[in-house]
Amino acid sequence: MGRIQCSIVFAGLTILFASGSARAQCLLPPENPGNCVQQASVAGSSIQAAVDFVTSCCPASRDAVVYVSDGIFFEHVSLRRSITLAGLGNPTTVIEGDSTGPVVDIPDTGASGIVTLAGLELRGGTECIRASRNALLENVLISQTTQGGIGIHVLAGEVSFPEGSITVAADPGSTGVLVAPVVAGRPTRVILGTNLPGSPYRPPLIIQVPSGVGVRVLQGGSADLTGCEIRGAGMGVVVEGQVTMRSCLISDSSVVGLRIESNPEAMLGASFCTIAKNEIGIRNLSTVPASLSFKYGIVWANSLGDYTDRTACDQFFHSDLGVAECSAGANPNQNLEVDPEFMDATNSDIPLRDYHLTPASPLLDLSEGIFPSDFTGDPCKDLDGTPRLKNATASAPISDLGAYEASGPPNPGTSAGDVTGVVFTDATTLDWYNNNPDLSFSVLRGTGGPAGVPLGYVLPALVPIAQNLPGGPVSDLASPPPGSFFYYVVYGIDSLQRPGTLGFASCAERSSGPIPP
Repeated sequence: MGRIQCSIVFAGLTILFASGSARAQCLLPPENPGNCVQQASVAGSSIQAAVDFVTSCCPASRDAVVYVSDGIFFEHVSLRRSITLAGLGNPTTVIEGDSTGPVVDIPDTGASGIVTLAGLELRGGTECIRASRNALLENVLISQTTQGGIGIHVLAGEVSFPEGSITVAADPGSTGVLVAPVVAGRPTRVILGTNLPGSPYRPPLIIQVPSGVGVRVLQGGSADLTGCEIRGAGMGVVVEGQVTMRSCLISDSSVVGLRIESNPEAMLGASFCTIAKNEIGIRNLSTVPASLSFKYGIVWANSLGDYTDRTACDQFFHSDLGVAECSAGANPNQNLEVDPEFMDATNSDIPLRDYHLTPASPLLDLSEGIFPSDFTGDPCKDLDGTPRLKNATASAPISDLGAYEASGPPNPGTSAGDVTGVVFTDATTLDWYNNNPDLSFSVLRGTGGPAGVPLGYVLPALVPIAQNLPGGPVSDLASPPPGSFFYYVVYGIDSLQRPGTLGFASCAERSSGPIPP
């Protein structure tokens, strides 16, 4: 018999699962000091029993957290309210279903708030997660489903998966993530990956669906894939709705890397992605010109064609393709046809194939004209979490093509990492870290305006603020006067007197703030 104790103290609610028992605290806001203590008993170590107790014990307006101990819990769980279900990490805490339905069901009950799953392994259902409302998954392993099953099935709401991995049954009918709206016009979206601007780097999201589909987005749904790796699927990504991809690797698919269906709503926008060693790289069945926009990427060594069907050269921009006609003639989109020189794309073990660029790759610093104003919405970091704009060979910060910035020795452009925390107040602070003791730094300031005008790369016009620094932070920087704004640059010099600039939070060599009132 497990025992649950509920003591009411202040805001939120917590249930703690220990070996064979659970303890709950219903927490009220500080203005209600809470002299109420409740106790109740629940038979066994059932997660669902704890969740049900929370539902009855705590008002829906309060936060709820259920901490789950180590072990395997053989059950299906339904989360009908805003709640956090937190284990000790995968594979330490496992919820295993009996193959009859979703392991975790998040139904649409009309309740507000979000459901959070953290530190869990889910396996053994026709679906590991079925979501009909907003949910956040952190450090979750979506493991084996039944054959033909679905790892994450998004029916409504927004599901974010910033950290973890998806592995489903090796069956052609299996799907890692399926976005399938059930109500026309209702937002249904999945956000997969970690390298969004302003967020800390976490390991890339890895989707493994041998012979199946990595991500499929049906008509009316949308997906944002940032910092994702899909290897060895049957089809990497199938697009019937709207999909955005940034810093993703889609490789070694047995059928196709990216497939865009023929319905007019199907649209794919990809930047800094590598599509390599699939049977077909990109198959576009749509006649709509805007159905595909692929920029600053690599589509190479796909055995039956880098692209087929309705795909056209003018849908690629500053990218490397194994298609001669896309780089021939006037070539207004400045595409290339050149061996990218991957580190090891032929290893017999697919997970060990290395699609990083060699230091001698011809694709270094080739994302033409990528200056600050061009980086809106694009990733600040590559698939490894390395800052973009490494300027390995150029005098100005320009990123490499594809999912990865080139490996090799640090260069002064990024070896100290991104500058973060840029806020234009009377006590502005620029903070960064330095992992190269051979560098010294200066902080410089430039003036631009009005807001929205691209500033470009204007290092000679900057005003020195601080010099010969070993690293950050620099604080008490001036705010811009009304009607204009400042931007700051951290300028690094190595022992060979080679200069470079560090990226700010916006993944550029400067950061601008709003015009003060």
